[in-house]
Amino acid sequence: MGGLGGVIRNNNDSWIIGYQKLTNVISNTHAELLALETGLKVALQLQLQPLEIETDSTEVISLLDKEHQIFNHVISSCRWSMAQLGTPLLRHNFREANSVAHLLAKDSIKLQLMNKTIIHHAYTQLVEAALKDDADGRLYGRIISEQTCNRLASMGNVNVVNSAGAFVNPLSFDPNGMTGKSPCNIT
Repeated sequence: MGGLGGVIRNNNDSWIIGYQKLTNVISNTHAELLALETGLKVALQLQLQPLEIETDSTEVISLLDKEHQIFNHVISSCRWSMAQLGTPLLRHNFREANSVAHLLAKDSIKLQLMNKTIIHHAYTQLVEAALKDDADGRLYGRIISEQTCNRLASMGNVNVVNSAGAFVNPLSFDPNGMTGKSPCNIT
């Protein structure tokens, strides 16, 4: 059993809707895939487009480009939903920048009903401090290798690119154009 959570924000990072769900999961990767699938279904239901998706799971980003014996059903569901939503940009972000979703997921363990998506049209007291930190632009320090930096940059993590210096303009950053490039050339 595990909890799922997510938040959909507008282009100013203001809350549009949050969601959480208690369900059966077999691994953290499975939970992350189910959270993505649930968020995509919410976005489809509410017709929230255009959409950009951030996840702190590099595994989810990688799995969406290949087949997986155990998770293929949920991966296919995510691909279908993304196609219906106009193939939104999917990029990596650090866990610290995803704290609202993690708080909602952790809180899902308290839910009474299994497999029922709970929708929050307004943010709850549980996530208020995390939202304030996001709005204030709270920064978190991380030390990562050049190889990890380049891998995360190739997955669209604009925060790692911003931290690496002025190698890439984050406003024009295109993770699809990263092949063969190293924005994190740390010397």
